[in-house]
Amino acid sequence: MKKVFSLVSILILGVVLVACGPKADIIGPDEVVAIKTSFADQNTQRRFTYEQSNPLVMPDGKTITTGELKPTWQFVESQLNLDITDVSTPGQRPVDMFDFAAANSFADANVYGGGNLGERIMDAGVEGYFVPLNDHWDRLPNFKKYLDANPLVSESITAWDGNIYHAPYIAEIDNYARMYMGRYSWVTALLDGEVDGNAFAHETETAELTIAYEPYWVSGSITGLPYGNLRKTKNVAQLQADAAVAGKINGVTALQVLKNYIDEVYPTLEKRSDLFLGETGQYDIDELTALWRVIKLHPNTLTKEATGTVRAEATIYPFFTRQSNHREELLRLQVYFGGQRVHGSDSYGSRFYIDHNGELQYSYAQDSFLNNLQRIRGWAREGLVDQRIFGQANSTNLRTGLIFSDGNEANKVFGFMTYDFTSSTTAATGGQDDVIAILPPLTTTPASNGEFVHYVENARVVKPDGWGISSASTEKEIAASLKMFDYFFTEEGAKVQNYGTPDMWVEGEEFENPFDGTKGPKFNDWTITTAGAVSNGDISSFLRDHVGSLIAIGYQKEIGFELQATSENGFKSWDLYFGNETRPAVIMNSYTATEPYYQLAPAIISLNLNEVNIVTNQTTMRADTQLVDNIFGFIGDVDGEDVPKDVAGLKAMFTTANVATYVEIYRTAYARISG
Repeated sequence: MKKVFSLVSILILGVVLVACGPKADIIGPDEVVAIKTSFADQNTQRRFTYEQSNPLVMPDGKTITTGELKPTWQFVESQLNLDITDVSTPGQRPVDMFDFAAANSFADANVYGGGNLGERIMDAGVEGYFVPLNDHWDRLPNFKKYLDANPLVSESITAWDGNIYHAPYIAEIDNYARMYMGRYSWVTALLDGEVDGNAFAHETETAELTIAYEPYWVSGSITGLPYGNLRKTKNVAQLQADAAVAGKINGVTALQVLKNYIDEVYPTLEKRSDLFLGETGQYDIDELTALWRVIKLHPNTLTKEATGTVRAEATIYPFFTRQSNHREELLRLQVYFGGQRVHGSDSYGSRFYIDHNGELQYSYAQDSFLNNLQRIRGWAREGLVDQRIFGQANSTNLRTGLIFSDGNEANKVFGFMTYDFTSSTTAATGGQDDVIAILPPLTTTPASNGEFVHYVENARVVKPDGWGISSASTEKEIAASLKMFDYFFTEEGAKVQNYGTPDMWVEGEEFENPFDGTKGPKFNDWTITTAGAVSNGDISSFLRDHVGSLIAIGYQKEIGFELQATSENGFKSWDLYFGNETRPAVIMNSYTATEPYYQLAPAIISLNLNEVNIVTNQTTMRADTQLVDNIFGFIGDVDGEDVPKDVAGLKAMFTTANVATYVEIYRTAYARISG
């Protein structure tokens, strides 16, 4: 269903525009105002209402059961004299919710929001369907104060007509969003023959794989290498391919080729594993592929290392994403094919990025991006990537089974390496205790002048998420919604959204961020213990899925909640990426970078009415879920009538969607906001 907004439809439907803020006394001091929220998330647990099968018993003994508002939202109700009803549909995609709501002029709720809806709220706002928040600064003093202090945030949420129609979800700006992490003991067991300094014997292996990956760093004029000249004439992924028999390679051969290569090319390393692990990490994407092959081909050895016994017929996936619908993390590995950008901001929907020349580019349709998909397809064909991310998007939690289930004797699937948030992935509550960050693969970038650098594309940013207020609401409903919006930019509201309710904190004590000195509420034993019991120690998931905090509404997220639940391995990971006196920090994108290639793109690029009309009616790029499904169908060799069979088919898919017009429109809009 397409959403279509026009000035004519506004007149026909009789939408009442709210031109100015309601009077200050419109709500009585003790009056409770009922408001309806429709906040969409495909994860059914990420609603304002509690959706767990087991009840949650709070520290005061109160029990939260299925269908009730989560504790955070019950607290907000009590503090603001609100009666909140969540009218969202469980598991509904945000775009689908928005399109259905648009068909009824957004009259079914007072507040609408969800992932990647910021731009759509802008579009509908300029048509009169959402309240201009800047017309109500008298009711939003704390939000206004925040925007005044953070002009980049204000700029990123201002529509082309000068109005602000939504309060955005603002992640922990200037912090790494995710890190590459893996099981250190697997690398030392295979390459050094030891774990924690103790000898480790390899098991008999019979697995084979068929070579399919095409190496990237082929022989040629590669400059600025930090480790000598041999690398120019040798590629270990190619050496493994050359050692294959009839295209197949076994574990013994793959491992010996990798060991010989490291010994010859990196003779100064104390241990072979130092090529990949810790501060000495200096591998490239082809060397990582060679390691992945070795890991894939040693299921008996590695399951014994992980569990103490060989898990017969186990499958190992060397790379996996946290959830199957986080599949686009796999595409971020294109960064290590010479710096190909993938996402301009930390959002899977942010496919526009700023190139080295300062020009806006749409990554997913670029020739280099599409050609690189063949290499990723090679990984898939070799079984190096968890196959559950291919085909249609779904929300299976892969991380739980792959690294948090070692202690489950029935578990037959294990994972080595992922790209995810540090605290939760290094929580070490599932039987393993050696998952630590690994420096990203070395690569050149268009901005590195031929030098190889450690670089991750994503940093925490202003998200294209958040919420807005329907103009179909009554004046009292608008006033109450504005009060709620502003609350999360107050000191108390920010704490509640970041850290849960006050009964989850140690009274009178604060936690201090060891990296920047900022402070926040300190979690009490109940919070840490309960998160460990119901969320594998993942404090972020616990707060979202059980308590109702950290929802992607309009607020400034802090890093303190995450650091409090960070293990020793987690802090080792942070230290590794932040660098030290002798080794620079891993490069990440930022809003203030002087080099355009390293700049973050705006989370939202506001289109005017004519541009929206062109994008909606002359392209199918906004309905891009099918495009992404087809990309992953191609990678995973999924059968399907619409799945392209080759790169030419991928290019034709974007041509049919009229990507050229789409890019032209957004470049014009970007030029308008960037001056």
